[in-house]
Amino acid sequence: MKQSNDMKYTGGRTCMINDIIMLLPNEANTYYIKQILQQQNINIPVYESFGEEAVAFAGQQIKQGAKVIISRGSTAHLLQEIFTIPIVEIRYTFYEFSVAMKKAVKISRRIGLVGYNAAFDQPELSSFFRLEQMEVRIIKDPIQTKQVLTELKNMGIELIISGQKIGRIAKSIGLESVTIRVNTKNVLDALQDAQYLRNLETEKQKQFESISALLDSTQEGILSIDKQGMILSSNRISQEIMGVRIPHASVYDYFPRSLIKQILSGMPLYNEVVSLNRENVLFSGIATLLDDVVTGAVLTFQPASDIRRKEYELQKKARAKGHIAKNTFNHIIGKSPALMEAKAQALLFAVTESSVLIYGPTGTGKELFAQGIHNASPRKHKPFVAINCAALPESVLESELFGYVKGAFTGARPEGKIGIFEQAHTGTIFLDEISEISPAVQARLLRVIQEREITRIGDDKIIPVDVRIIASTNRNLLDEIENKSFREDLYYRLSVLNLNIPPLNSRKEDIPLLVEYFLSYFSQNSDRPQPVLAPDALLPLQNFTWPGNIRQLRNIVECAVALCQHGEITRQLMETVLKISGQMMTKSRSAPAVPSCSGTAGSFVSSAEAEFPASSSAYFSSRSSTPPTFYQSMAEAEREKTFSVLAACKGNKTMAAKELGIGYTTLWRRLKKYGMQS
Repeated sequence: MKQSNDMKYTGGRTCMINDIIMLLPNEANTYYIKQILQQQNINIPVYESFGEEAVAFAGQQIKQGAKVIISRGSTAHLLQEIFTIPIVEIRYTFYEFSVAMKKAVKISRRIGLVGYNAAFDQPELSSFFRLEQMEVRIIKDPIQTKQVLTELKNMGIELIISGQKIGRIAKSIGLESVTIRVNTKNVLDALQDAQYLRNLETEKQKQFESISALLDSTQEGILSIDKQGMILSSNRISQEIMGVRIPHASVYDYFPRSLIKQILSGMPLYNEVVSLNRENVLFSGIATLLDDVVTGAVLTFQPASDIRRKEYELQKKARAKGHIAKNTFNHIIGKSPALMEAKAQALLFAVTESSVLIYGPTGTGKELFAQGIHNASPRKHKPFVAINCAALPESVLESELFGYVKGAFTGARPEGKIGIFEQAHTGTIFLDEISEISPAVQARLLRVIQEREITRIGDDKIIPVDVRIIASTNRNLLDEIENKSFREDLYYRLSVLNLNIPPLNSRKEDIPLLVEYFLSYFSQNSDRPQPVLAPDALLPLQNFTWPGNIRQLRNIVECAVALCQHGEITRQLMETVLKISGQMMTKSRSAPAVPSCSGTAGSFVSSAEAEFPASSSAYFSSRSSTPPTFYQSMAEAEREKTFSVLAACKGNKTMAAKELGIGYTTLWRRLKKYGMQS
């Protein structure tokens, strides 16, 4: 193997190129091209090698970092067939053949053009130089060179134009020879092409490394395979899961042949559970196509344990946002036939995907049943999002349901907002007090139910949603339809399944169980011993009519615990509390929520949160930690103060809210509660 000496030039600036080499087939070309590079102040390794020897040497240079090889003739073609890196050929042009021909005709006009590549196919030279005879031969196998030259000699050819090696053989059999030589432009053009391809390869390598880093950062194993099932490439996770470095292995050694055949036939596969190294993985694959012809496939797989862990993390985040149903049917306290019948029916509804409409008076536990249905359904590990439709003005309710984009309206969040339909995607949405929504919102809600897609306010992008809808009402919606206040088509969409929750009057045998539970809860909550019930203390409760249902019973027990002395709740105390409750309920029957001991129940608190859950976290919404009570005087005082301040401010709600030290929305809810909106 011959290599040019290191070139150190004194004239001009030397250009150093380290990852491009020249591998030339003969000594003459090597010497001549070295002279050209020296004249151009270009320092590049130049080697002389031919045939199989050139292949072996090129392989060594590639391992040492060569990215592009410049070569000539048959050596260049041989390297192109074997290696994947760019091989640039220094090509002869018509000009070089013309120069050689001009020199040759001074010796003979019976000339043969002989070479190892198609560049020697220049028949037009014959007429251009008025030759007596010209033959062109392209030799595919160098071993046949002498035989071809002998045939040409026998045909009358006297001179051969060729490269150096063919010229030497020609002279050995008595033929004249003129060696065709490259010029400076050929060499510089090849070098420019090589530099372009080297830069292109460098950029491709950067892109490949970027894609590899991206694929390695995923939590899924990713493989690419060819049509025969051989693994072409893999990411880091796939190698860790499969336990080996796997390029060039057969995918059939790891995954079921039938599934791979299905994928390679053009039929995608999604989320198939297969066993890999004694672990279940979720396996998917899709064929890769070139001009509609399958060329291979991309496969992905992920351990089932990772998926379960991610689901757990999503559930934790959902809990943090409050998008989870905390209660099940086991949390619904009572053993009365009416309640057990309702629970049994709800359990049947849970296993379906149909919409459910829950009927029941205020305070009966409609949201508690909605949560129970969700937690007994196939969607139990998905979000549960509840909204009280009566607690929000129309414009606010619409933005809460469907969300909005940046700049949708004045006062909108700069980043926009995701609506609760999107938040509940793949889970359940509970629309409490559905009868209170406006006709405009009803129309939009109907479209969402029909099309299973929403459009955020201020946007035209359609977003598909997969939600199950559970709605509740304390009104007779057929009467609302008759009064033209509720759409009939929306009613039939919502009431595929109907569930009636019995009022407390229909299940008074459950009162002792409920009282015992509330006594325990409020005693623990106030950090005091649980009071004892006098033997006759429950009699007043059994005789009461319970217009406020479970919510009212809960508040009565809370007040009794707060007022009891000497650790006992007597019949007299219970009658006193009931009397206060009965008087207030008579005056405030139309109020949507019962007032509380230390204030008023916030309108945003959903009904189930004020009823009878089995865990303390379900009693109070995260939006309001104030428990209700029955002190009429406090509610009346609040109402009178609100009215007097509003009158003093001449009906200016913004000024009145500021005087009362509350927000505008809080004032709006308070006015709605006391029927003072106008």
